[in-house]
Amino acid sequence: MDAVFDGVGGTHIWRSREALRSNGTVVAYGITSSLHRGRLASGCSQGRHRFRAIAIFGLYIAASWLLPGRKRVVPYSIQWLKRLRPWLFRESLLALFDLLYQQKIQPLIAQRFPLAEARQAHELLEKGGVRGTIVLVPGAPAISDQGG
Repeated sequence: MDAVFDGVGGTHIWRSREALRSNGTVVAYGITSSLHRGRLASGCSQGRHRFRAIAIFGLYIAASWLLPGRKRVVPYSIQWLKRLRPWLFRESLLALFDLLYQQKIQPLIAQRFPLAEARQAHELLEKGGVRGTIVLVPGAPAISDQGG
């Protein structure tokens, strides 16, 4: 692969790196491997867990530059992009919406819920095992449990 976009994180980043050709790049943007039932899996407090995860992630990035093969791991955080470079964030978001509009990318949607049923959507996420995105639809009528 020339590029891998890794939303799982943790040790999966290194597996993603192994899938690269020389000069390839892993763009690491997620930490779902650190979640269990929608929450951080560590028994540590969130602050300590986050610090440890950042330190490990830093080691992966440094190692990717030091090891042979020119296989790079680069972090991506939309929150940091929005804070540090808001103009680039807006530009990226517009480009993303354009790709969606042109149907060049298609998100994997696990389930749609009316906004009024946001609580049920969160409960489903907390159970874990959801593959794809949960979409909340404003203005949609509530779906009755009896009707399907």
